[in-house]
Amino acid sequence: PPRSGQSGRMWKTLLVCEVVLVSAHAHHHGHGPCRLLHDIMVDFNLDNYMGVWYPLLGWSNSQEGDVKGKCSKETISHQHGNITITEESISERSGPHTSSHHAWQDHPKEGKITLWMFHAIKVPFWVVDTDYKNWSVVYSCTGDETDYLKTLLVLGRGRDFSKLWKDPEAKKNIRRSLRRSSLLRLKDLTSINQTDCVN
Repeated sequence: PPRSGQSGRMWKTLLVCEVVLVSAHAHHHGHGPCRLLHDIMVDFNLDNYMGVWYPLLGWSNSQEGDVKGKCSKETISHQHGNITITEESISERSGPHTSSHHAWQDHPKEGKITLWMFHAIKVPFWVVDTDYKNWSVVYSCTGDETDYLKTLLVLGRGRDFSKLWKDPEAKKNIRRSLRRSSLLRLKDLTSINQTDCVN
């Protein structure tokens, strides 16, 4: 099983380069080029992917992960060709936090979504795999050859990871998604605090 650890703002890490949404963990800072993924989901159905997702496991190479937080929640909506991703979380440092970002799908049949942050920064949000109803594996990397920010998340439709992990099919497919893309091993991921959340 994945190791437990301190929760911090991982999505915030992903979305703000200070960067794709906020969650929680302890990490280290890395240098080097972003790794290109060839196993992004194809035949991706954006409409089926809409709705609420909860970050359950994650990893980031950013020191922003040291910021503690809990109850991360991502709501993805799609209307008239426009995608909006709304992120909610509770930071132990600053309390409740909500932010919304516009996004678009790079190709209608691929799981590549790009977020537009602060009217200036484009952040990749790549769906490695999902069954739409229960789980999703998401990867993002942004930066240059000298400095980069990389994040990997396992999302669920519910907050209870133990319930998801009791599903043998979900467990097998999540492991396979990580292994196929040579991203990380499951034990490298950190549990995200989703306990005692109001909504």
